[in-house]
Amino acid sequence: MKGHAERVLEDLQQLVAQFEELVKGSLSGAGEQVGDTSERLQSGLRRARERLASFERELGREFGEFGASARAADQYVRDHAWTAIGIAAAAAFLVGLIAARRD
Repeated sequence: MKGHAERVLEDLQQLVAQFEELVKGSLSGAGEQVGDTSERLQSGLRRARERLASFERELGREFGEFGASARAADQYVRDHAWTAIGIAAAAAFLVGLIAARRD
């Protein structure tokens, strides 16, 4: 999942970079008439980059917290394999009982 999120972020970064190049190329030959428009577009691009960086940091924190929990759970299961198997079997048995009573 983390790989998918990283690919989405990379795609968004590339999209912003390509849009920025397009804007710079389009406005470079237009002269002073579009000076204000150019500044507004560049300001918008800066805000988009800042928001994207903020989102990336937030996503990194969330994945970091999730990753630490996942690693701790993985380590517990590895250290206590038979306990984890017993808990899973008991949960499956209870789900089976509940499902059987509904029929």
